[in-house]
Amino acid sequence: DELFSSELLKAILCGQFGDYGMSPSTASFFIHAGIVSHYLDGGYYPVGGPQHISRGLIKTIEKAGGRVLVNAPVDKVKVSQGRATGVTLRNGAEIM
Repeated sequence: DELFSSELLKAILCGQFGDYGMSPSTASFFIHAGIVSHYLDGGYYPVGGPQHISRGLIKTIEKAGGRVLVNAPVDKVKVSQGRATGVTLRNGAEIM
């Protein structure tokens, strides 16, 4: 409201604010420009949907010896010599 009085202009500029991951008032110009640029010639999406990106990342993490858990809140991160070496989950399970 402090920068623009036109409701139409505000609606146009905030049309993709759901993609920001933050409120438009706290998003940098860089974030806004990147998102707008993404939609200029139409939005692009991974073939098969965005889940393919996370599935690819999971394969890479597991190949390197890591694990990916969902719905597993972490209580503590164990650190040794400045590196994370394991976690204790909220349910008490330890993963090293």
